[in-house]
Amino acid sequence: MNPDGNIECAVRLPKCKHVFGDHCLKQWLKDSDTCPYCRDKLPSEPKRSQADDTRRLYTLGRPHVESQRLLSMSNEERAAFFLSERQQMDSQMEASAARSAQVQAQIQALRAAQEQQMARYEEGMIDDAEARIR
Repeated sequence: MNPDGNIECAVRLPKCKHVFGDHCLKQWLKDSDTCPYCRDKLPSEPKRSQADDTRRLYTLGRPHVESQRLLSMSNEERAAFFLSERQQMDSQMEASAARSAQVQAQIQALRAAQEQQMARYEEGMIDDAEARIR
């Protein structure tokens, strides 16, 4: 979300690969043909409409069709979409954390069993050594 309260899509510039919010970048590109960060000149193309400029930008992590759909949504629809995405990610992270906890518990159980087995082995070696001494 930008300071104006708009939800923005992340956009990567094609040449320098710097990333900006789509609303901020559109404002910048109205007056400039360079990257806002490094001032690298952007590839020039014939003048297009704002919609064409938006379509031209590469939206991170989304296929082209998805980025067009996102750009056609209202701010409220985008907020709901990203909230749903966030909830799915949170759910996946919780499942991953649960699997990680299970694996950690299994590792601890294996270590404990290994320690017990080693202790029995050492006891057996001591018993054998004592029996040979007698």
